[in-house]
Amino acid sequence: MNLYNKKYSKTLMLSEESLKELYLIWKKGGYIGLVFDKIMHLFEVIILMTVCIILTLLDFNKMFNTKLKENELFDYFILNDSFRIWCIWCIVVFFSPFIIIQLYFTVKKLLSSNTIEAKEFYNINHFQDFNRNWNGISKIIAPSSSLNRKTFVRMYNNKIDPQSNLIIRSSISWNYNLLTLLFNRYSFFKHYPSKYLIKITQSILFPSFFDETFCRNVQHDSNLQKIWKN
Repeated sequence: MNLYNKKYSKTLMLSEESLKELYLIWKKGGYIGLVFDKIMHLFEVIILMTVCIILTLLDFNKMFNTKLKENELFDYFILNDSFRIWCIWCIVVFFSPFIIIQLYFTVKKLLSSNTIEAKEFYNINHFQDFNRNWNGISKIIAPSSSLNRKTFVRMYNNKIDPQSNLIIRSSISWNYNLLTLLFNRYSFFKHYPSKYLIKITQSILFPSFFDETFCRNVQHDSNLQKIWKN
């Protein structure tokens, strides 16, 4: 059965560059998170410039001993106010291009067509295919018995041998094989085959708290299903 909805065809068929942006948006918890992350990178340069200016404005006359105070060369280059002002201007001139370039690329990145396309995908769909097909997906990741799991493996993936049926129920190989089964079963996954989407899918279906006990419980707990889907 084809579970792909033609209504979302234009949205689902994202370019590779848009998928990269989608991965970043998902990783940062949404478009607002991506904006905040970019702003923080910009502030890193501004903070570094501010620290340099503060160091220039410090009163070194109180920080060093008398011997250093009597050094005329030290007095001229460190304690001279006009020299300090000149240093501040040099710092500002030095950091300004970095700030302007960082600001330019930040705005360009956030307003690029790829980022906007990925943002619309994230906001409109928000992986609705996962929710629409949740019953089928939960039966795959949380079958009621190991026999059902093995039956599903034999029916939908001939490449997994009997030994792999045992590996499926263990750690990394278990997650990887189940992810393969999902991609083979549901057609909507195949409309954007990309390493970035695979990362997203894997992280959504198999977060750090995901284990076999959770799999078994989530199929029979409606409240847990709501939390899982949202």
